[in-house]
This record gives sequence, structure tokens and C-alpha cells, in this order.
Amino acid sequence: MIDTHHFAFLREFIKTETGIELRDDQLDFATKRLKPLCREKGIGDTGALLERAKDETELELRRELLEVILENETIFFKGFEAFKYIRDVLIPNFNMSTPGRSKKLRIWCAACGAGQDPYSLSIFIKDGIPVLANWEVEIFATDLSQSAIDRAIKGEFNQLEVSRGLPAKLLIRHFYRAGMNWVIKDPIKDSLNFQKHNLIGAWEELGTFDLILIRDVLTYFPLETQQKIAQKL
Repeated sequence: MIDTHHFAFLREFIKTETGIELRDDQLDFATKRLKPLCREKGIGDTGALLERAKDETELELRRELLEVILENETIFFKGFEAFKYIRDVLIPNFNMSTPGRSKKLRIWCAACGAGQDPYSLSIFIKDGIPVLANWEVEIFATDLSQSAIDRAIKGEFNQLEVSRGLPAKLLIRHFYRAGMNWVIKDPIKDSLNFQKHNLIGAWEELGTFDLILIRDVLTYFPLETQQKIAQKL
């Protein structure tokens, strides 16, 4: 179990680096997340691990510490009502037929994890929103974790991951087998652009978007940070 002194350091470290604030009741959660990293590093306990992480020259350890704490499991087509809202309400109100309107649509999917959310959106647009068939659609997907971005770019998922939220007919249509895993096909990948990005960092280089999907990740931030992020939208 992480002692209160080291948990205080961990909370401050996570908040400083990401803006996300661990709650008091997440001590057990943090301990469980750190134990595998202790074993991987050959460090006896979480206290020794966090003591070492206080050294600002331990860049790799500090990066891994962030990633194991912030890693979140997700599923395909999570929150399906939002997908239907995009199809039934937002897209019809983009005034697709307005003369002179560029046939380009740019969507930002924040905190994309291993890619289930943006890949789900790409599949949904291809299969479920025919009005966009002749449009250039870019889904710009970001995450704080470089390892998550690397996984998302690869687009490879194990059997358990594709069984969570992904209908069998879509699995067969848009993925191919690679050994024991499934890989997303290029026509779905082609509309996606993955990039590491910290939501409390600079946004200027991101450009502008027609649609931003950011709601779920905001719940991990304290209210003050939520408001600062919302002001940038």
C-alpha cells in the first residue's frame, strides 16, 4: 500500500503534469496500478518506486508512472447515443448543401486511448452516414500517452478487445486476422490522424474543428481545469 506521504507526491506529480487530480479514495487504485511497474523495474515496493520518481532526471520512469496511472480501458462504440446524435442531429445541421461550402469535415477525438473511440467513429461514418460518402473526413485523435498513441496507430486488438462493443458483422467487414489478433483495415485507418497531446498544454498547433469529442475525459479534471479547457473550445 502506498503511504500517505508518497501518495501526496503522486497526486501532485499527476496534477502538475496532466491537470488530472487523483481523489483521496483512489489510494488502492494507485497501489494496484503501480505494483506491476515495481515488478518490472525490480523495485521492492511502491514507496521506493515513488521515491525514485521524485528525481526529475528519471524521465523514463516518470513517463511510465504517468501512463500506468492514467491508462483507461475502453470499448468500441462506447456511448452509442452520442454516435446517433452526431448522425441524426449534428450532421444534418452542418448545412451540407450550402453553396460554396467545402466538403471537408474535421473532428477531434480527445483522450483516444488505444483507438477504440476514433476507429468506432470512422466505422460509423463510413457505414452509417452516407451523406458524408463524398466528403473528406479527418478524425484527429489525441492522447497524453505515447504508448497509447503507438497502439492506436497500429490498429491491432486482441480477441477480448474486439468482443467488447464491436458487432461481429463490423469486425468481419472492417478488420482482418493477424495471428490471434485483429487489425483494422486501411479504409478505416485512412481518415485518422493520431498525435500525442496534453489537454492542459498549448492548442494553437491543433487548428480548428467542426466537431470536438471531449466530454468523457473532462470528468477526470477538477472543475477549475474543466472550465479552463472549455474556454479553449
